[in-house]
Amino acid sequence: MGMEEEGQLSAYRERLLDSLRDFPERRRRERPDSLRVFVNQECVGTLTCGGAGSMSVFTSRGRPVHAIEVRTSTGLLVGGLCAETAGMRRAEFPVAMRTLEVSVENRLEGGSVRVAYCAASPVRDWVKNRLTAVKTGMAGQSLSLSPDFWRMARVAGQAALVVSVLLLAADRLTDRWGLKETVARFTTIAETSGMKLAAAEDALIKQEKVLTSLARTVKAQKQYLTRVQRAVGVMAQEQQQFSASVETRVFAELSQATTERERMHDQIQSLTVGKDAMSKDIAVLETRAKVAEIRQETQVRPFMFWVSFQDGTPEESIDSLIREIHGRTGQINAGWYKVEVSLPPPQTADSFVESLKKATIVKAVKTSLNTSPDQ
Repeated sequence: MGMEEEGQLSAYRERLLDSLRDFPERRRRERPDSLRVFVNQECVGTLTCGGAGSMSVFTSRGRPVHAIEVRTSTGLLVGGLCAETAGMRRAEFPVAMRTLEVSVENRLEGGSVRVAYCAASPVRDWVKNRLTAVKTGMAGQSLSLSPDFWRMARVAGQAALVVSVLLLAADRLTDRWGLKETVARFTTIAETSGMKLAAAEDALIKQEKVLTSLARTVKAQKQYLTRVQRAVGVMAQEQQQFSASVETRVFAELSQATTERERMHDQIQSLTVGKDAMSKDIAVLETRAKVAEIRQETQVRPFMFWVSFQDGTPEESIDSLIREIHGRTGQINAGWYKVEVSLPPPQTADSFVESLKKATIVKAVKTSLNTSPDQ
């Protein structure tokens, strides 16, 4: 059972390969609906294959035609032609019992393409039919063929050879005619180009003069740039030296500033220590001053002075005033009474004398008999 299945698969594979090999030829024999024309890989037109025939003409301005391809709507290539840079070429391709004619002509200003789909020539149909008959006869007969068959084959071969020679001669004549036209065209172009060449030579001479002047200017600019570069080099060297000098000076000043800062820091520290000691001394002095003030405030000071009274002042009034000021009387000298009082702080001698002078019975007050009394 396995061998039988393998045989069936092999037969199916062979039929599939045969159909794939026969597909391009079958597609070529089938009549297409339309043909698309590609010039330099660009679609430029479409040919309709339904009628008696159709034609497409394309002209390229500014560039020559290099390659022409004719494909069916499904993309099958049925004909192609590669053209020269200048000149004319022509080719025919059989498509579905008809003829596809492709011709191209390149000029200096551009190229033109002509594609026509028309019925095949009678000679070609006759040759093709004969070849088909020969192939069919060879397929239907055995290896032992009759002399009549070989005679017919020889006649058909001769006819095919004659037709091929005629077609080749026609193609060469067409190329030669196109070549003559091209030569004549090139002759005219050469004459025109001669005048253009003379003008171009004059323009080149003028351009040469301009280039010479430009070269001189460039040389002068180069020399100027060389001088500028030298000056820039000198300036750069001077700048480098100046930078080095400034750097050395800055480093020296920074070092000196650092030393000065350290010295000032030491002085500040010593001043801080002195300030602390001074603060302690001031605190001690303030304490002592406060103690002295307290002692002075609490201590009673004796004060002795001389006082005289108004004339006619009775003794009772004098004694009353002495008691009022808590005074202690002493000797009397020429109307001056010696009095001693204890001044409590914060009263001073001056303030006491001033207040005593305000009494109505007091005539004068003095602290010593050697000086004139205060009025």
